[in-house]
Amino acid sequence: MLTLPLLAVAPPALADWVLPPGAAARLNGGTAALGCSDVINGGTITLAPGGAVVAVRNATTLTTGTLALDDGRLELAADWTSAGQVSASGGGQVLRAPSPGCPLVGLAGPVAWVEPVPAVAPWALVALMASLLAAGAARLRRAAARAAGATHNPSQPRSD
Repeated sequence: MLTLPLLAVAPPALADWVLPPGAAARLNGGTAALGCSDVINGGTITLAPGGAVVAVRNATTLTTGTLALDDGRLELAADWTSAGQVSASGGGQVLRAPSPGCPLVGLAGPVAWVEPVPAVAPWALVALMASLLAAGAARLRRAAARAAGATHNPSQPRSD
């Protein structure tokens, strides 16, 4: 009788789908329901026409990962993170949708997926700011010289 109360407080077992770099998975025309588990993709996942991975809690494509949505779909309930390559040919989609035991976090519907924005190195930002400051200082010097020249015209004699 002691096991029954312990089972009531035990957390659910999760079996995330983790593809390490170099691994590949292809789903041709079938559906894989993950039961609110996470997908962590460091390899290559291809969802061919009619292929679907559903009931995903969080989906992450690592920098080494590739997700090819070749007319397939990935349905997740919570977070989408993509640092790798994602492509969709033929209408492939990433959708946010609830599943049994996996409540929706955010708005239901298509998830906007884009390539990661390239970062600018700190030294490049410093160089850009220095060149902008130098250009601004030169412009101020020219404006000041023009203003000083407007008060005195050397071609006309002064009448002091």
